[in-house]
Amino acid sequence: MTPRLATTCLLLVTLCAVTPVSGQNPWAKVPALPKACYTKGEPFGAEVDKAIEEGEAAIAAQKETNGAARARVDELDMMTKQSRMTDYMRKNPAAAGQKMQEIAASGTKLQGAVREKEKGSDAMQQKWKAVEAQSGKDRDVHAGLLNQARAAFEPGSSNRAKAPGLLAQSNEAYKAYCQKWFVDPTSPFLGYLSEYKTYLIEKEVALDEEAFKGELVHFEVFGVPLNGFKSTANQEAAVKYLKAVDRIFRSREEEPRTSP
Repeated sequence: MTPRLATTCLLLVTLCAVTPVSGQNPWAKVPALPKACYTKGEPFGAEVDKAIEEGEAAIAAQKETNGAARARVDELDMMTKQSRMTDYMRKNPAAAGQKMQEIAASGTKLQGAVREKEKGSDAMQQKWKAVEAQSGKDRDVHAGLLNQARAAFEPGSSNRAKAPGLLAQSNEAYKAYCQKWFVDPTSPFLGYLSEYKTYLIEKEVALDEEAFKGELVHFEVFGVPLNGFKSTANQEAAVKYLKAVDRIFRSREEEPRTSP
């Protein structure tokens, strides 16, 4: 096992061990990627839509809970905070120094996480654009034959007799395109999705969880109950991944064309 793979596996195990906002591992809601070239009669699209909808609802609900919990901390006046901090230091002398440093650094960590995520997101977007451009060249072969078939089917076309054959060629070209981009294990689409998922878990979730730990210290030191305060990092990453999956697989044809 490579060090990179080992790190990913460790993060997945850690994330699964933490109860996410939905009460279960949000990655478990990601349906298996389809192997079919056509979407007609396939439940995959509806399953992805449902997972995204449920994920976004859970995130929104948790953020509302988190906002209310943060407000309990923010509403404390400076004298109360100082008093509780002093009390915490007296009761926990060994940990106090470290906790004070974490409180002082929490804002910087949060800002740093935002900047790093922006850089990572931009890099992944550039990779997606490259993959999309590459797929477009192959898709143009199918599209070109389909356009020829459409022209041949037009009333008065001199190529009317060739129209059914051109349409059949278009269907075959699509199946070849689908095999390469949606089915083959070496598909650039599948490669991108794998890399994107790894990025989300190893970078975005890890950064957000580290920043979240800094927020938790405020509750501990100032003696404020968490009141359901939880990280949404893992859930948000799963929804981002689901949207990338949806964008890719929704582009498949519904069924073989019998007319242009």
